[in-house]
Amino acid sequence: ASFWIFNHPVCIDVLAEEGYLISYNDVVGKINKKTDLLLIRTGYETFRSEPKYWQNNPGLSSNLAKGLRTNYPNIRALGVDVISISSRLHRQKGRKAHREFLGSHYGSEPIVLIEDMSLINYRSEISRVIVLPLMILGADGAPCTVIGKVIEKNRKKTASKDIF
Repeated sequence: ASFWIFNHPVCIDVLAEEGYLISYNDVVGKINKKTDLLLIRTGYETFRSEPKYWQNNPGLSSNLAKGLRTNYPNIRALGVDVISISSRLHRQKGRKAHREFLGSHYGSEPIVLIEDMSLINYRSEISRVIVLPLMILGADGAPCTVIGKVIEKNRKKTASKDIF
């Protein structure tokens, strides 16, 4: 169960247009060596009620997986606010990205993917995230609940509250 508790999550903004594949260069310098969960907010979730959300979504490139595995070995999971890490406009590249993230051919564990997240409603630093997947025997994916704790900073004090 401890695998699903992330004490060093980082959320970054990478504004992505239709079909754009987010690369390692888009995230490098925005995360640190302690990062164990990377959340990428593209802003594309604002199109969730439109066909383009699933027809023309941005995705993740395979070089992002390679770069994260090589340079940020503490990352165990990655979450995005798009329907899939595979852009429907780049199916073959999406399959390759899935293999790179989930495969263990690097001698390490897979980077678990959390797709179709809602990341739009918060603007604070995240201090902890707990992912609660529905465990289904033999399945390679499942719905999950994600609970986050943010640190809200203001002039008088620092407080934390739960989000997601």
